[in-house]
Formats: sequence, C-alpha cells, structure tokens
Amino acid sequence: MITTQEILQNFVHIGALLYFVCFLFRNQILLRSFAMAGDLSYLIYYLNAADKPLWSAIYWNLVILLLNGVMLVIIIRDNSSTTFTENELKLYSRLKSISPPDFRKFARLGKWHQGKADTILTAEGQPINALHFILEGELLIEKSGRKIKATPPMFVGEISFVTKDPASATVSALPDTLYISWSYADLTRALSKNDSLRNAIALIINADLAKKLAKS
Repeated sequence: MITTQEILQNFVHIGALLYFVCFLFRNQILLRSFAMAGDLSYLIYYLNAADKPLWSAIYWNLVILLLNGVMLVIIIRDNSSTTFTENELKLYSRLKSISPPDFRKFARLGKWHQGKADTILTAEGQPINALHFILEGELLIEKSGRKIKATPPMFVGEISFVTKDPASATVSALPDTLYISWSYADLTRALSKNDSLRNAIALIINADLAKKLAKS
C-alpha cells in the first residue's frame, strides 16, 4: 500500500515535469502559470523530503514563486485593455491587429490633439516630421489647387514615413478634429527596438494605404 509519505516524495517529479512543460509555451501567461505550479510542487516536496523541512530550498523557492506571481500579474495587466484611457480605447478599436502590450507602447509615444481652429498637418512639397492618425472630425485636403474633404479614421503622413518623400498634399485638421501624432524620430527609434511592434505597424499602414487606393 502506498503511504502518504511516498506520495509526497513524488512531488519533486511532478514539479520537474511542470517546469519542463512550462518551457514548451511561448504564451507567457501559460509559461508562468505552469512554473508557479512547479514551484508549489517543489515546496510540498521540500517540506516533506526529510525529517525536517529543507528551509534553505523552501526560502529560495518562495522567492521564485513570488517573482513568477508578480510577473504573471504584470503580464495579465499588460495584455488587458482595461487600463487604456478613453482616447486610447477609441484608437485601439481601430488598430486591433496590434497586441495590447505593443499598443500601449505605441499609443504612449504619441501626443493627442483636438484643436479649436484649423491645424495644418502637412504642407504640399514640404518635409514631414510626424505621423498622424485621425479618429474623429474632418480633414481638408488640398493638392494642385483642388480641395476635398475627408473623414476619418485614417493616417496622415504614412507615405512619407515609409518613403521619406515630402508631402504630396496639404492636409489640415478642421476644428474639433481628434487625432494623435507621433514624431518620426521617436517612432523610428521605438520600432527599431521592437520587431513585433514594427511588423504590426507595417501591416496597419499597408491596410490604410490599400483602403485609400480603393477609394481613389
């Protein structure tokens, strides 16, 4: 008959198996969850492996368990959109192909605007130093003497961001238009350090360009 002590002795194997499984996951929530389960199994083993608890091992295991727990909370928070501001939620609803952690970094690089007067975003033939995403309001586009109005959502300055060419049109945000702007320098620096964010932004910009071409 298997005794309770023999069962408890097997927790070292359960802990090792859980740690082995955790490293099979790319998903950080699953990885940390299985690692914490492994830590708990090791704790049970260290408490029962000998006549006295193995306190040195227990203390270090508790530290690792606590660290994994804190990291798990941070990861869950970063993957949630509940901490977004009202404007960030509006923007996220338009850019859902980007993950919440990457979106948070992207959004917080930008500056929000909602002016009471016309604001020139780009001037035809002039260099552009910022990418804009228009969420609400109306734009006035002037090119070669022609004027048209456009409604969001849309990017402004995305072609120049990719090609580094001057603006092909003068674009003005009309009063009360809500938009966010990123300086090319800040955005380029951030994208160079984050492959997943760079790929996500490239897909979003390409989709926006395709949409504009389909309407033209």
